[in-house]
Amino acid sequence: MGITLTSRLTRKGIETLQILDKPYALLRVDEDIETPQFHARNRYWVDPGDGFIVQSEQHLTPSLSLTITQLQPSRKDVR
Repeated sequence: MGITLTSRLTRKGIETLQILDKPYALLRVDEDIETPQFHARNRYWVDPGDGFIVQSEQHLTPSLSLTITQLQPSRKDVR
């Protein structure tokens, strides 16, 4: 896309998220992104056991963000 950016990942610690009325203890990782045009902070909630990203909040543009929650039926915690 021709945009130069700088990205920094920071481990924030364990947080408990409620997803479909079930608690998940997940490691939050923040990604700070800087471009000449804007600054954004993406957040990722990661299973600390295997690194699977269960939920993320990503900024696609300064005014547009997207939250993705991904549960897989084959994972032990969703059975």
